[in-house]
Amino acid sequence: MSNYHIKATEIFSKNPEQYSLCRPQYPLSMIRDLKEKAGSGIVADIGCGTGILTKQLLKADICVIGIEPNPGMYAQAQLDLRQYNCKLINATAEDTKLDEGSVKLITVAQALHWFDLNSFKIESERILQSDALIASIYNTMEKGEPIVEDFINIHRRLCPNYRGGYNRTEELYDRLYTEGYEIREYPNNQVFSLERLLGYATSLSYSPTLLDANYIEYLKSICDYFNQYSKDAKINIPMQTTMAIGALK
Repeated sequence: MSNYHIKATEIFSKNPEQYSLCRPQYPLSMIRDLKEKAGSGIVADIGCGTGILTKQLLKADICVIGIEPNPGMYAQAQLDLRQYNCKLINATAEDTKLDEGSVKLITVAQALHWFDLNSFKIESERILQSDALIASIYNTMEKGEPIVEDFINIHRRLCPNYRGGYNRTEELYDRLYTEGYEIREYPNNQVFSLERLLGYATSLSYSPTLLDANYIEYLKSICDYFNQYSKDAKINIPMQTTMAIGALK
């Protein structure tokens, strides 16, 4: 396994419980669209993390198998999904351990940029049924709004590994969906308390950790940002969910 993929497998071990509690869920209208595509077939939620999307699919009575390589995230998913009839596999996107031709729909939420795309594509072709689809999903802030640009500028200033967020998705989609794909967008504005905003910010893969010299400065900057924009101890950040969906062949 390359150093890149070791990082991708280990990086979210910061605090899986915090990730589960503070990251946004997905719009119900998107869940309904996925249910329509999946029908009675099996959905493989690959790179499922703590199971945020997985849980929403299960609540919609969709048959889901979660695939997650990170031990901490996998353990948190087991905890969060314990009341559901859901199979979880501690495996990678490039080697899911699923049976050939067993999957009707693959979902990938907040994770495609971590995959070895060529290997993932080969594995997807192996496990998907002939008429099956892949849905790649991202929650993103609505750029251009001052409340969003100020949040981004904190990360430009204090996060050396910040690369502009999910700004490579079109390139990834073009490489993955060689037969074309459809883009669907869903409003997904998020209301944050200070506690949840701090949890969300520090769960980002590029944010400083407790061992970094600028960690306290980062937390202070997030608090100052919250104080600038909050009303009645809440802050409303404009976000949207974007889903690319298409077949591989």
